[in-house]
Amino acid sequence: CSSDLLASLYGVLATDPVVHFETGATDSLGRRGVGFYAVDQHVKTEIIVSPRTFAFLGTRDIVVSSYTSVATDGTRHFTKGQNLGGTTLVASGIVSRPGQVPGHPAR
Repeated sequence: CSSDLLASLYGVLATDPVVHFETGATDSLGRRGVGFYAVDQHVKTEIIVSPRTFAFLGTRDIVVSSYTSVATDGTRHFTKGQNLGGTTLVASGIVSRPGQVPGHPAR
């Protein structure tokens, strides 16, 4: 996918009034990028892209206000700033079978 096409796709995302934009997003590997995010109640869910190529770097979920969740499996407390996890794209490529890692020989 060309960087112009990716920039256009993220440009459309940025026009959604629910989606916000920040330049200081960091993925779990410490790579800095541009973040597109939405807040749903207490959690900010963010898509992080490279500011240069617009390539997808990953996602992250961050608690924006402390809260307590009571469910049938127990009570859990979440604090503001807590990282709930996300995804990080380390490598991508075309492979010959499911589960194969790009750059590693097929078995």
